[in-house]
Amino acid sequence: MLEIALELILFSALLHAGWNLFSKSSIDKLAFMWWMYFLGAIGYGLILLPMSTIYLATASVLPFLVSALAEVGYVLTLAKGYERGDLSLVYPVSRGGAPVLTALWAALLFGERLPAFGIIGILLSVAGVYFLSLSETNRSLRDVAKFQLSRATTWALASAIFISVYSVSDNFVVVSTPPAVYIWWVFMGNAVFLVPFVWRRARMKGNVSEIKSNWRKISVAGAGSLVSYLAVLFALKLTSVSYVVTGRALSLLIAAILGVLFLKEKMGFMRILGATLMILGMATIAVLGS
Repeated sequence: MLEIALELILFSALLHAGWNLFSKSSIDKLAFMWWMYFLGAIGYGLILLPMSTIYLATASVLPFLVSALAEVGYVLTLAKGYERGDLSLVYPVSRGGAPVLTALWAALLFGERLPAFGIIGILLSVAGVYFLSLSETNRSLRDVAKFQLSRATTWALASAIFISVYSVSDNFVVVSTPPAVYIWWVFMGNAVFLVPFVWRRARMKGNVSEIKSNWRKISVAGAGSLVSYLAVLFALKLTSVSYVVTGRALSLLIAAILGVLFLKEKMGFMRILGATLMILGMATIAVLGS
């Protein structure tokens, strides 16, 4: 069982990093992600509807709305991050920062006491974010005392905040609504609530151009994102949350490798150090800090 779960986690991490690679390489990042969610909702809905109801439970409505607003913020800030920085910088900060912030929300809002290893994991992740930001500004270890976040890192951290918010509210949704059904609501919610930001008059031409020139990658990204979510859900049924979170941390490393191989990004010492610290931080929080 554990072997199957680990395979699912690795597969999910690869798919998640893969659709982010496609998004980063697109012309219009925001349009790409909107089409991805829209086509994903339509395609998954056609598959899901004959097999199950897609109704959202009454008790799930309020937390879903919180998640939907956070998802909108996540997409907008992630698109901005990819416009200004490398995949190997933005993705690790965005995805790696979220579990750290979730642990902090649990301590601040719900009174959960952070164990010593939880605090250590948070400090490792914070250090990782900072070293990644230093890599963006081409600084060396001699400049570590000069605290300054790059614009790309700032947008990535903003997206991490939104991820942490919808991660907490999602837990309340799936109590009453099956996760496989809720995934459809996530995709459709993104497609609907992003309309005012994506389909402004000034963006119309770019939106149409993006789907015309990139429909294959958009379709693959939408399918990959859906399957990535489903793989995690199945893995959660086979093993503990700590193993899943730790395994998903591999997506940070995968994204960095994809950025170097396909986008010709530079992977210097500072970026390797930052990504490594973030992975160690996530693993420490998941395995030892719970």
